[in-house]
Order: sequence, then structure tokens, then C-alpha cells
Amino acid sequence: KDLFMNMKKGYVFLPKGKIVSYIPEQIPLDQEFGFLIGIYLAEGLITKTFVSIANNDPIIRQKIQNWCDRHQITYRTVENKGNQLRKNISSFSITIHSVLLARLLKNICDTGSANKFVPLFAYSAPKEFIKGLIDGYYSGDGCVSKTDSSVVVSSVSETLIQGISFLLSYFGIFGRMSNIQSTKNNMGSKNILRTYTLSIRNGYAKLFATNINLT
Repeated sequence: KDLFMNMKKGYVFLPKGKIVSYIPEQIPLDQEFGFLIGIYLAEGLITKTFVSIANNDPIIRQKIQNWCDRHQITYRTVENKGNQLRKNISSFSITIHSVLLARLLKNICDTGSANKFVPLFAYSAPKEFIKGLIDGYYSGDGCVSKTDSSVVVSSVSETLIQGISFLLSYFGIFGRMSNIQSTKNNMGSKNILRTYTLSIRNGYAKLFATNINLT
């Protein structure tokens, strides 16, 4: 009864447990939500009870926290001490405590590096949402090549890279897709998946810089 009485109209709640967030039935497709989707696609994972996004940049983490604060979702920053390869380097991640958000992201983006994809609604979303998604994804996973100054992003999900390429085409930005099968990596992994890369070069790289403001 107490749970029912505290539910606010226009928001989604789970049928059991405490009210720990206020996620609206219709989430605005704005730049902030686009950034959250993009950074999740780049560096996020989910369990049944929480979402975790790894990133060492405090500005990026703050943008994630701002969206959570907006919907009263609890979170905490976790510092991961160095491993055998990087003993003196710590990394940081944000754990977002929301079963509802975890289920939402699983449904619209999936989880696991090889399974993630751009949400279908993104292709008809407002330009500001799309820019936010591209910003989040490239700010998390992108880089600039030292050899030819091309803007590069890679993933083991071919569907994800194709989706990002499609969204960039809305701004007249086109890139070259390629793939490679590595035989080893610095983590000693046994099951190494094929990597798909999108490279944006020359005039299209300048167009990217003009149209997309990266965090």
C-alpha cells in the first residue's frame, strides 16, 4: 500500500521493492540521454541490478551523474586499483543502482561488447539526441590517428559500428569501414573476436570536428 501511494503519475516503477528512482514513462530524447546511451555503448555493462560505466575522465563521469541526479537514481564511484599489467594506475567506474535502468538498456542496446547495437529509435530521434549519442560513444571509445589524423572508433560488434556510421551520415559525415582478426592481445585472451573499425578521414574529419562537439 505504501509503495502504491508513493507512486507518481507519469513515472515507471517496479512492482516490488522501494522507490529508488523516478524514470518517466516517456524519456526525453535530449542530448543528456543521448550521451548516456553513447557512453554506455562504449564502456558500459549491466547486471540484473545495476549499470556500470568505466571511465577515468571526471567530466564524463559528471555528465553521467547529472542524468542520474535528474531522475533521483543513486550511484557510486568505484576506484579499481592497478592490475598486474598496470600496477601503479587506478581506473574508475560509476555503478548506477537501478534495476529499471538496467532492464531498459538491456532491451534497447543489449549488453556485452559483441552484442551491443544502436537503439532503433535513435534513427528517427532529434538531432540533439543523435549528437549526444555520438559524443558519448566517441568520447568513450574514439581516438585520433597519429599517422593520418583520421577519427577512429572500433568495436567487436559489427552492428554497432554500422549503426554509428549510419547516424554520422545524417550530418554528411562518411567513413571507411574495415575489420581485422587479431591472433593475440596484451590481456592474453584466448577467444579473440574480430574487430570492426570506422575511420573518418580528410574533409569528412573536418566536417566531424565542425558538427560534433566531443566531451
